[in-house]
Amino acid sequence: MTMADHHAGNGLPDAGDPGAEAALVAVFAAARAAAPEPSAVFLARVLADAEAVQAERRVPVPSRPARQGRWRGILAALGGWGAAGGLATATLAGLWLGFAGAQGTGAVAGLLAGEDEQIGTLDLIPDFDSFALAALETEG
Repeated sequence: MTMADHHAGNGLPDAGDPGAEAALVAVFAAARAAAPEPSAVFLARVLADAEAVQAERRVPVPSRPARQGRWRGILAALGGWGAAGGLATATLAGLWLGFAGAQGTGAVAGLLAGEDEQIGTLDLIPDFDSFALAALETEG
């Protein structure tokens, strides 16, 4: 019996054939022995393409980094113009609230409420002293 007698019609040995595994091992061994090697012309083209891509990506290294002014460095450290604008706005708002709070709530209340409305205070922690003492006792 030849190997052609045990084929399933697709060129591969039948799974039920006891010599099928040995035949596959022999086919794979023959394929490994005759491994194709790329031609020298193909390798030369690949290397030429790689050198062309590398030449395009080369960036000349500056001999000395460009100097930045002191203010540009500070602005870059803050995160740019947007962050500097936000910081300036928060600073001005904090100053305004600080001065308005030093004079009492009359100036701010006059801006926020009409003259006939009354603004009161709300004590969020009514027993603050006992709360502070309880926190101190649990720490130590």
